[in-house]
Amino acid sequence: MIALIAAALALACCAALGLSARRLATVLPAAVATPVIVVSALAASASAGFSLASLALVAVAQLAPVAGAGGWDPVALQRGSDVPPAAGVAVALLVVLALSSGLALLVEQAHALTRAVGEVRPLASTDDGFSIVDDAAPRAFAVGAGDSGRVVLSTGLIRGLDVQDRRAVLEHEFAHLRHHHVLWVAAARLAARTNPLLRNVPGAVRYAVERWADEDAGRALGSRPAVAAALARAALMSAGQQVQGALAMTTTDVPDRVRQLLDPPRPLRRALVVAVCAVGFLGLVVAVVTGTATHDLFEHAELVATR
Repeated sequence: MIALIAAALALACCAALGLSARRLATVLPAAVATPVIVVSALAASASAGFSLASLALVAVAQLAPVAGAGGWDPVALQRGSDVPPAAGVAVALLVVLALSSGLALLVEQAHALTRAVGEVRPLASTDDGFSIVDDAAPRAFAVGAGDSGRVVLSTGLIRGLDVQDRRAVLEHEFAHLRHHHVLWVAAARLAARTNPLLRNVPGAVRYAVERWADEDAGRALGSRPAVAAALARAALMSAGQQVQGALAMTTTDVPDRVRQLLDPPRPLRRALVVAVCAVGFLGLVVAVVTGTATHDLFEHAELVATR
């Protein structure tokens, strides 16, 4: 019964985060929204997966061959579980599928990021620390994260923007590297891949990191409207091409971000942050309670079997 309730609570946490993710990315300061959404989503996804795995384990362990191999009394296990063995097998297959899908995504993202970084690494850097590619298409993007990352601008974009607009674009892209935004987005995609209830989270996080970079650029230039104007002009010029493993200024919700920049900065709503963190914390509590209850149930079943 405990595992069933825990699984339901964990899935409810995932559903709540999935439904509210975009709203959170809009109403909270972006530098706060990004880690709050991602960490809470990962905690909720892990909790749901652990609770479902515990549920499946208890159900599958009731099968005679499994109970005999483990030295458990199947009747004692059955009394502590409301899930029949057949349903447990189905849940176990879903958990294995989710874990396999998450692992496949990790490999895919690591490969894409490594390949993208490898492609831009040979490019020469200017004195300002970015690279230029001879491309008539107006493009600007950040590849990788931290000191190993690279900001790339095309000649088409450089020719089409004035000095202030180019600086706004550069500050935006360097913010992606400085705050490791590509890793936050990757973590959000992992949470959603392992739990479909969180499918709205990656889009919300991508929007949040773009807002975060916009805000950084606004502070660097001392003018949020100047960044809004540069964003709008770059978006009108850009072909919208996305480099795999990279983040680009003009590929995510440009009109909404322009409106955000033209409005005053969002205040920090501490009560909302606490509420979202509480959802993630609840997921962790659920996982601990589930693990303890499952362990105690197997201990009891093993004790009964030895009598």
